Amino acid sequence: MATNVIDVSRWNGNIDFAKVKNAGYTGVIIKAGVTGWGSAHTMEADANWETNYKKAKAAGLNVGAYYYSGAMSKAFAEKEAKFFLSLLNGKTLELPVYMDVEETHSPTNMPSLGRSGLTDVVYHWCEIVEKAGYFTGFYSSKSWALDYLDMNRLSRFTFWLAHYTSKTTYTGTYGMWQYTSTGKVAGIIGNVDLNYCYQDFPTMIKNAGLNGFKKEADKRYKIEVYGATAKTMPLAVEALKKAGFTAKVTEI
Repeated sequence: MATNVIDVSRWNGNIDFAKVKNAGYTGVIIKAGVTGWGSAHTMEADANWETNYKKAKAAGLNVGAYYYSGAMSKAFAEKEAKFFLSLLNGKTLELPVYMDVEETHSPTNMPSLGRSGLTDVVYHWCEIVEKAGYFTGFYSSKSWALDYLDMNRLSRFTFWLAHYTSKTTYTGTYGMWQYTSTGKVAGIIGNVDLNYCYQDFPTMIKNAGLNGFKKEADKRYKIEVYGATAKTMPLAVEALKKAGFTAKVTEI
C-alpha cells in the first residue's frame, strides 16, 4: 500500500508539519542543498534545511533529503556528494537521500553530457553517498529516465520518479512517484509537491543501520547495579562478565 509523502524546500515557506501529519502524510523529503546556476557553481545549504528537518522530526514525520545537483563531471559530483554528506551529518533519516537530476540551465545543461556521460556522473555521486552509509537514490522525470539515463546501470539505487499525471505510464522500477507539483496540504501555503511512496523505507533503513541509525546488533547499553556490598559485588561483576558485559565498579 502506498503512503503519502511531500517534498519541500525554502520556497514552501514556514510549514506547520503537525498539520501536514494530521492531513494523512507520513513523510517528507526535504531539500538540503543546491548547486547554483552559472559559472560560479556555488554549493550551498537550502535556507530552510535545518529548520524544516527539526520541525518535521518533532512532528513525528519520516524524513528524507535531496540535493539539487549541478554536477557536470565526476570530479564535481564528488565535491557535491561530500558537501551533501556534510549537511546530513548528525541527522537520522527514515527515508532515502537523493540526487536531484534535472538541471538544464546553461552552462549546467546535464543532457548535453549524453546518456553515458550523465549516467557516469549520477552513478559516481550516488556511490559516494551510499558508501558513506546512506540509502541512496536519484530523482528525475520519466522523459529523462527514458532519454538521458541508463536505468539498468543505475538500478542499484532507488529511483524517485517525477511524472505529473493521474496514472504513470513509466514501466521501469521506482520506489516513489512524484505525481503533481500543485498539491494542496494543510499547514502549507500555496502549492506543494505530492508523492506516493511504495516501499517501507523506514524499516529497510533502520534494519540495515543506514542514514544515521545503528543496527540493533550494534547498539550498546549501560546497566547500573545498585545495592551491592563488598561481599556481593565480586559475584555481580563475575555474572556480568559471563554474560558478555564489561563491568566497572565505582564506590558510592
